[in-house]
Amino acid sequence: MHGLEAARGWRNLPLVREHDVRKTRRMVAWMGGVLFSLTPFVFYLWQQIDYVHVRYRIEELRAQHARLVEAERRLAMERATLEALPRVEAWAQEDGLAHPGPDGTVVVRRIRPTGQVRAPDRPRPAAR
Repeated sequence: MHGLEAARGWRNLPLVREHDVRKTRRMVAWMGGVLFSLTPFVFYLWQQIDYVHVRYRIEELRAQHARLVEAERRLAMERATLEALPRVEAWAQEDGLAHPGPDGTVVVRRIRPTGQVRAPDRPRPAAR
């Protein structure tokens, strides 16, 4: 021993502990038990959070549905107003339009789906 160590009677060496396998096993078992016991709570919490998100989404969709129903109602009312025949006739008369006379009607030939063009139906001449 050297001077100061001899006066104290002990040496200040770092403490070296042996690895205790039983303590490690107990700690692993305790952590596993904690994780096992917390698993149902974590799943419950996850379910509740998901439930809240779904409820918010449902409320958003209900609000959107109400807005769309109101917009559809307004558009149907506007369509009915625009399609009102007296109103359309008044607009036509303001623009100088009038009902066509008998000679102002033009007959357009019908087109069959096969692509053949057919003249309008006329009475056939009597056979001789």
